Amino acid sequence: YIYFAANGIFARVRATPAAMTSFSAFELLPGYGKVPDAWGSGSVNWNAWANRYLYLGAGANNSMYVGFADSLQGPWENGTVVASHYLSGSSCYNPLHLPHMDMQGGRIISFACTYTAMWSNTIAPGASWTSCLFGLNNRQNCAPVVTRYEYNNLIYRLDLARLGRP
Repeated sequence: YIYFAANGIFARVRATPAAMTSFSAFELLPGYGKVPDAWGSGSVNWNAWANRYLYLGAGANNSMYVGFADSLQGPWENGTVVASHYLSGSSCYNPLHLPHMDMQGGRIISFACTYTAMWSNTIAPGASWTSCLFGLNNRQNCAPVVTRYEYNNLIYRLDLARLGRP
C-alpha cells in the first residue's frame, strides 16, 4: 500500500499502476490520527530503519517536515524541518516520500516535491501570492523564477540518522 495524509484525512491505495490510476481503488481511513496542522499534507510510509511510520509533508514557511509514529493513528512525534524554501520565497509543494529509493534499510530516504515561484510567498509584507501566480505587477515582490528549475520536481536525499533515531 501507499499511504497519504492531507488536511487530517488519511487514505491508502495498493501499490500497483492499475490501482493508483483508479479513484475507486483509494480507501479512506477514517479515525486515523491527524498530523499537526503546521506539517501540512504529505505522504506516510512504513520505515524499516526507524521501525515506525514516517510522515513527510510540506507545511508552514515553505518547509518540509518529517515525523514518526508507532501506528497510523499517531500520535505523530519528532516533527523536524528537513528542507526549507522560506528565505527564497519560492515553494516546493506536494512532497512525496519515494520508498522505492530508500537505501541502507530505510536509513537514507529520498523525497520529491514540485519547485516553483508561481505559488510563492511574496517577499514584500502584505503582498498577495496571487500577483505571483497570475504575473500581475510584473511579478514585483515575488520570488525569482529559477531557469530550468521552475515547475520541476526536486529530489532530496535525507539520512535519518542525522536527525537522531526516532
